[in-house]
Formats: sequence, structure tokens, C-alpha cells
Amino acid sequence: MAGLDYEVHEKVKIGDDFRWGCHNKPRTRANLKVKAGFRLVDEGNGIYSSEQMFKTIKDFGSLECRNDQSLTDIHCRGCYHAGSGEAYSLDIRTRGT
Repeated sequence: MAGLDYEVHEKVKIGDDFRWGCHNKPRTRANLKVKAGFRLVDEGNGIYSSEQMFKTIKDFGSLECRNDQSLTDIHCRGCYHAGSGEAYSLDIRTRGT
């Protein structure tokens, strides 16, 4: 089924100078502060307010590049992590896990 073809709006066009958010950033692990519910605080005279609770958890995010096309992706151009995504992908496919 054919669809209509529209011009891409200027505000959503991505230029050649666009880079992914991970571009040349150090790969480190830091603890994460996450929401852990809330508690009611008695203000007196039957008035209650709520207070947001937080807890700290270990960051389990990946340290390796996950872009398995980083060598050909123009948005990875100049990144010193480019190529590690292909190596990671090959390792996973080789081991079959």
C-alpha cells in the first residue's frame, strides 16, 4: 500500500555534525539514585504531606559500545570507541550466548 511522502521538517532533521550521546564519553560505573516510594509526614493538626524516598543502587549498564555498525555509522565518526561495538557483537555471536 502506497503512502504519502512528506518533506522532513527542519526541527527534526539530523545534520552531519550530530553525534550520539555516548560519543567519546568515558566508560565508568557510578551508583544511581532512584525513587523508592514516599512516606507521609505528619505536619500536625491532621495535616499530612508526602516526602519522596530515594535509594542508591549499583549501575549495571554496559561499558562496551553496543553499536554493531559504529565503523560505518556517520554519527560515530571520530569516536575513540568506534569499532568496539563490532568486536563485542562478534564475541557474542561466536560464543552463542
